[in-house]
Amino acid sequence: MPIAAVLSRHIFCVHGGINGTGSIDGIRKEEAFAFPYLWNDPSKRPGLTASTRGSTVKEFGPDIVDGFLQTNNLKKIIRGHTALENGYRWWFDGKLLSLFSCPDYVGLGNAAAFALFEKEEIKLFVFGKQQE
Repeated sequence: MPIAAVLSRHIFCVHGGINGTGSIDGIRKEEAFAFPYLWNDPSKRPGLTASTRGSTVKEFGPDIVDGFLQTNNLKKIIRGHTALENGYRWWFDGKLLSLFSCPDYVGLGNAAAFALFEKEEIKLFVFGKQQE
């Protein structure tokens, strides 16, 4: 299974996140199972910083996203991995989209979402929100 994919030559799709501003040509599965691309998370804080989720997990800020997109001539990142109340969240002025596709994850009552990419447009679909 691939670590990540590039959709329509300008959207980087990955489970977790990124590990700096380097080239996507340098992503190798053999390097600790590409851990950063599976588990790193976005953060409002600039830079690549430590996470409360453990010593191997990092958080990447808006400057890291900007640098990564510029280095790789990309426009957006779409990632999963984080349970979100509304099923999705846009970060960094629409440059990064987090999606979570499991409604009511471990009893959280969250919605879930998925995206459809059609005619160069991202369409979001939200489902499964529990009524209060």
